[in-house]
Amino acid sequence: MIFQHVKNLTQYIKAIREIERMLELPPKPFVPVFKKRPGVILGVGYTLPLIPGYLQEKKVLAFAVHEVRHVLQKQKKLRLIREEEVKNLLLPPEAISAIRKEARRGDEEVDAEIVERISVPLLRQGRVEEFKRLMLDS
Repeated sequence: MIFQHVKNLTQYIKAIREIERMLELPPKPFVPVFKKRPGVILGVGYTLPLIPGYLQEKKVLAFAVHEVRHVLQKQKKLRLIREEEVKNLLLPPEAISAIRKEARRGDEEVDAEIVERISVPLLRQGRVEEFKRLMLDS
């Protein structure tokens, strides 16, 4: 389990660095923390969760997009995407359910969840320009 966690952390770091490169953002440092979930310490950098179990291999890219979006929310003062705006998008029911769940945590979480759900398929399909517009222009 520890080896898998270290592998997932390495992939998470690489994913964030690649997203920063695509978006032409200066790299932020990583701060190890005794938590399960990745996150952001505003003005400092990204947190690296030292407790294994939450950061799954198949969700590394999604976590990376989500946390970079939080940085952009603050740095660039982006307009937040709201739940009502995605009702016309063709998102699967589990994505809509996850977005509604995040609504309890505030508008910034809803925005990051929406952007994450849309961005991962864009990146996997090589649609980098659309990803960049979504991350930087919304």
